Amino acid sequence: MLVIQTNNNSQIKMIDIYPLTPFLSEGEEIIWHQMETEGIRHKKVLWIEALTNYRVYYYDYKQHIA
Repeated sequence: MLVIQTNNNSQIKMIDIYPLTPFLSEGEEIIWHQMETEGIRHKKVLWIEALTNYRVYYYDYKQHIA
């Protein structure tokens, strides 16, 4: 997916977004997130829900599904 972003100088910047990946794209910032973990001493993330400035996102770390 390609996002076109303009800045205050009316310049257009193209940003590649990969919606099925569990990492942020250039310029993407997390606004809100919630995650489920398991384990007491060595916690592992099971899933994460996130709202960023580019997308709403859910990723399951056990099944590797976005």
